[in-house]
Amino acid sequence: MKNVLLILLLPFLAITLAFSLVSCNKEKENSNISDQLQQSWNVTSIKTNYHNALGDSMNVYNGAHNDTFQFKTDGKVISIINGDTTIAHYTIISNSRLLIDNEYYSINKLTTNSLILYAKEGVPESYFEVTFYLNK
Repeated sequence: MKNVLLILLLPFLAITLAFSLVSCNKEKENSNISDQLQQSWNVTSIKTNYHNALGDSMNVYNGAHNDTFQFKTDGKVISIINGDTTIAHYTIISNSRLLIDNEYYSINKLTTNSLILYAKEGVPESYFEVTFYLNK
């Protein structure tokens, strides 16, 4: 009876162990991203593009001396752009995605000195996209 019970429980235990290992890996992955992300970043530039049937309308904002993004450990990001301060909530989804106030951003690059965030919203015929170039 014990052998039968053990045989029945083995697949369940294997699945549980597999999920535990994946969860630990994801927590470790997000922890590494947190360590790199949770700092103050200077805004190098912000590129935007509005696309519709008439074409593209691209703009580039070159960051000023005091333009920053500060990713805090409490899940808040404080951005100061052209003197305007915005506080938003962020969640690290994976090593390549962030959720900032219900908007998904791709982490196109994250090193000790450089962060590039990209978001696109809309449909193929009409969309808005923004890329933030940040550095230390």
